[in-house]
This record gives sequence, structure tokens and C-alpha cells, in this order.
Amino acid sequence: MSAQTSSITRNGKTEPFALQVARGQIAQHSAINIFGYQASVGTSFIPIWETAATYPAYLTSPSVMTIGSNSASDVGATIIVNGLDKNFNPISEIVIMASGGSGATATTVNNYLRIQGLVLNTPAGSQKTNIGQITCTATNTNVYAYINAGIGKSQMAVYTVPNNCNFYFTQVTINTNNAYTASGTSTLVYQAVSYNSISGAQLSVLQEPFVNNFIVTKSIPFQFGPKTDIQYQLKIGTGTVGAGIVVEGYQVFNSDSGSA
Repeated sequence: MSAQTSSITRNGKTEPFALQVARGQIAQHSAINIFGYQASVGTSFIPIWETAATYPAYLTSPSVMTIGSNSASDVGATIIVNGLDKNFNPISEIVIMASGGSGATATTVNNYLRIQGLVLNTPAGSQKTNIGQITCTATNTNVYAYINAGIGKSQMAVYTVPNNCNFYFTQVTINTNNAYTASGTSTLVYQAVSYNSISGAQLSVLQEPFVNNFIVTKSIPFQFGPKTDIQYQLKIGTGTVGAGIVVEGYQVFNSDSGSA
């Protein structure tokens, strides 16, 4: 019998709560890590994601998605599509990229109201990653997620809390290439914007100016309720800036917090 590896012994020792959640040892809890990157954030608020533009209007009815690549070298790759159905319940599937369009394409079986992200499951042929940019396009022609060439997964600071769940935001870290200069430094502004489809209220939960890097750690986590759309946005006073973001938190399932 092969040995089992465990970081909790049978002698009463413990491990950090966050690690237990990440290991799936805490019932109805899951770890949420949101990553985003944009090389050219401008002077208007945008979420930190693959394109230097605002996120498209959220779908009001579910749609099939077309997964496309602009490189034929991605024919045969499989992509995991993660999203939410018409009731904001999590759904996912794996699509196989076939020849079509300007490179490779696939169509989802599921209908999605929200897209949480794309992940390269297996690359094509002898490749190690995706060769072209992967897009996830609804029937309204809006693109709701990307995988940039060579990256392998979505890098989008956009998230929707599923039905019957609460998301407890604990930390955000933003790193940029903005620099202090003797002639004057352009200020960055970060904000977290939430829209709750139950109440209809949109909130700018937090606005923070900074110059180069930014981190906030919540000693008391901030709660976003079920069916809440969240965007972690950034802008700069003048010019453009490259920025990466990591958002951390816990998602807790609660059958009384949403609706079926």
C-alpha cells in the first residue's frame, strides 16, 4: 500500500484554516483566487483583464458560447469553460477545438448566463500551451473571456458569486510598472464595483489612489452576496500602465442565501 501524505498528524497538530479550505477539508467552503493582467490600462476605469476596454454588458438570458482561436495550431486542443447557468448555478464543460473560422473553433453544449473563465485542459499535438488567442463569444457577438496566446488560462479580474453562495473577499494585491518621477507621478485609482441582480444595486465598494503597488488585507472579510457581479477595476491619471492583480477570498455555500 502506498503511503498517504497528510499535513495534519494524528497527534493533535493543526494547520492554517486557509490551507484546510484549499485542500477541501472544510465543508461548504472553497478557496477563490482571481488573477488579472492588462499591459495597457488607460485613463478610464476597466477591469484588469485581457483587453484594454470595459467588460461587455452582462447577459440577461443564457447563451451558447463559441470558443475560437486565431491559430490553426490549436486544432485538437481541449478547453474547460467555467460559468453559471440561468439560475446562477455553476456549470462547466470541456470543448474540443476543431478546424474552422480563422483557426480553430468549438461550440458549447451548455447555455451560459455568466462566464467565470477559460482554462486550457490539453494542448494540441506536441504543443505545451495555446498558440493563438482563445476567445469566448456569446450569440450577441460580445467576447466574455479570453486566453491570451501562450498563457493557458483566463487572466480576468471579473467574477460572479454563484447562487446560494457568499464570497468573502480577504485580500487584493496589485502590482504595476508605474514609477515615481522627478517631473511628477501619475496616480492610479483602484475600485471594486459590484452589481447585485437580486437588489438591482450597483456599488463602488472601495476606491483607493496609489502610485506603484497596492495591497489591502481584510482582518474582517467583506461579503458579496449570491448573484453579485464583481469587477476589480483600475485607471491611471495620464498615459497607460501595465498591471497585474491577485484577489483572494473564501466562498461559502449556504442553501438559504439564494434561490433555486
